[in-house]
Amino acid sequence: MGRRGKTRTSQQQQRFKIKPSTFFQRGLTLVFCGHELIQNIELNATNYRHFRSHYGVSPGTCAVCWNLIEHTLPRNLVYTHLLWALMFLKVYGTESVLSTKCNCDEKTFRTKVWIILKAIDSMKSSVVSSYICSFLINNYNDFLHCHF
Repeated sequence: MGRRGKTRTSQQQQRFKIKPSTFFQRGLTLVFCGHELIQNIELNATNYRHFRSHYGVSPGTCAVCWNLIEHTLPRNLVYTHLLWALMFLKVYGTESVLSTKCNCDEKTFRTKVWIILKAIDSMKSSVVSSYICSFLINNYNDFLHCHF
């Protein structure tokens, strides 16, 4: 059992290079006070709701998205820039307001956000297609017996 547990843990670590909990902590740090680091933000329904209201997705979705696009990005981009891009899409604030919240200048904010958004956009056909295909294959028998 011990060996099996280690394998499962290492597979999970490989699956998420940046863990959902890291996205949660960093995301709420940006939400609550911009650039200052807050330690030990509690995972509760209120904080989770704050995260979703600012980024539009869960921390787990952030981790999956980062895994899908990370290898296509320049090395100077980090996971926090994904949060910037998601905040830009969800909150749709001005560059001035969002760049201040993210503790950077407007040009840096704009540049990094648009690189991330283009990387996400480039994945849409393969991600959506493979998801729909695998869903249909896995649920084929259920569809055969549906009465519409």
